Amino acid sequence: MTTTVGISFSHHDLAISVVVEGEVRFALAKERLTHLKHDGLIWGGCNGDVSDLLRTALKSAGTCEGSIDAVGIHHIDHLPKSELLGCLPPWLLAAVPADRIFSVSHHLSHALSAFFLSPFEQAAVLVVDGGGGPFFDIKQHCDDHRLLSYSDDELILQELTPVSYQPNRERESFFSFRGSDITAHRRIIGSETYAGIAGHYGTITEVIFGDTLDSGKTMGLSTFGLPKENLSFLESVGDSSRAFRSAWARRADFSSYRQDVEAAKRVHGREYEKNVAAVTLAASVQQAFEEAMLEYVRWLKSVSGLSNLILVGGGALNCCSNRRISLEAGFDDLFVPACPGDDGIAIGCFFCSTGSWRWTSCIERGTAVLGRGYQ
Repeated sequence: MTTTVGISFSHHDLAISVVVEGEVRFALAKERLTHLKHDGLIWGGCNGDVSDLLRTALKSAGTCEGSIDAVGIHHIDHLPKSELLGCLPPWLLAAVPADRIFSVSHHLSHALSAFFLSPFEQAAVLVVDGGGGPFFDIKQHCDDHRLLSYSDDELILQELTPVSYQPNRERESFFSFRGSDITAHRRIIGSETYAGIAGHYGTITEVIFGDTLDSGKTMGLSTFGLPKENLSFLESVGDSSRAFRSAWARRADFSSYRQDVEAAKRVHGREYEKNVAAVTLAASVQQAFEEAMLEYVRWLKSVSGLSNLILVGGGALNCCSNRRISLEAGFDDLFVPACPGDDGIAIGCFFCSTGSWRWTSCIERGTAVLGRGYQ
């Protein structure tokens, strides 16, 4: 009985999956076991110990370490393999040879997990993330080439930083899936300062609510007010294929407006709907995010020629934006997985460890609802 394990070492929502004979038997975020919200490398318990989680996963899947055939791993920092192996429990390293342990990049694992859970045979996939892994480390440290092949001349690479910056991380990625064929059309990369649309949304969320992962609150708050022109602090770069980034040149204006939000907090406390500065800021960044998303998916449709769209990554949790895309982008069908954030990545790691994308024979499609049933 062949068993494959997928492990995602993310800053938040560290997760694991177990696939037995092509069937997902177990998939769980670490926070469900530790009860620490967003438990990961720098959230929750702030450590990457997966030993207990992995033992729980194998037991729940009805298998054991002796039956593990391969391990697919994602690490948010796209570590060299020597460092990556150091993240694993010693008993797992003893059970699985090093040449059967593979690494997959952040955005590709997002795309793989979402496509696996979707009902589509072909689809365009847009990954919209607060911040993925270091882009320039993918070829050197990850095994993406086992599934994904493209020429640097064909890939559109857009750097949001004014000059090329080695630690630039994945921000938005544009893929198309056609059976066993996976094509990367475009990558947008940037720094923490020059973030993409989801990263910028998180920055605004941190100003209002104090935590970048509370973006759902910003989306909800945006419905209490109206957007104001130029208040999103988001700007476009490029011509024919525009990308969007944080408007760092307006940092003085941003700092001043942040003080307005803080001053209103001292008056209204946690009654955010009464904080006019916060409400207007939320409405402005929400509108800008929606417009940028629509421009991105329309571009992807024109390039891929596909009628099905999949959204994944933290940005795919924005249901207000998703609704506009479903109505206005021109795709026939839209799919967003139940776990579009980093908690779903571990499922995608499975495919890199198999080194195969024989869709109908290598996996069994099922439901995203896993685990024991309830009366």
